[in-house]
Amino acid sequence: MSISKPTCPEELFPPFEKIGDNGWNKHLSDFLRSFDVSLPDPCTNLDLEKQEQAMGMTFPNSLRTFLLEFGPVSFDYIEILAPSQISLATELWFADKLAENLNEYILIANAGGPENRFALNIESGDCYLARDYQPRLERCLNSFDDLIRIACVGLFTGYY
Repeated sequence: MSISKPTCPEELFPPFEKIGDNGWNKHLSDFLRSFDVSLPDPCTNLDLEKQEQAMGMTFPNSLRTFLLEFGPVSFDYIEILAPSQISLATELWFADKLAENLNEYILIANAGGPENRFALNIESGDCYLARDYQPRLERCLNSFDDLIRIACVGLFTGYY
């Protein structure tokens, strides 16, 4: 993909529908490279299994697949965490101000810095924004796939 001003709304669409779909990784890789996004080394199964074991859970498939393919990518505003940095939402510095059962959420990305985080509900797979200002967990997306798709849109729109 070459970077040029979009000529139709379809050109703003992220380069894939679902993580794991046929060709998703090549489309996303090409897209990220077109924006000069630095791609870290992919994570290993051992990296993931070590953190999963420490946390007593298995990460959602889309998160695992993404990390195994791309590693902890920074999309500028959205920074995907390395497996060793993924934790339960109980680790939020403002956790005591939240009413939710934070053992049901894992922190998977920084949102504009480490003060705000994106979290996945491990039961539903929904994505939440954990905000430190007026502390709250706010459902913002249906899945980790949607978080990565929104991160792509952010790269594209931030370019102009």
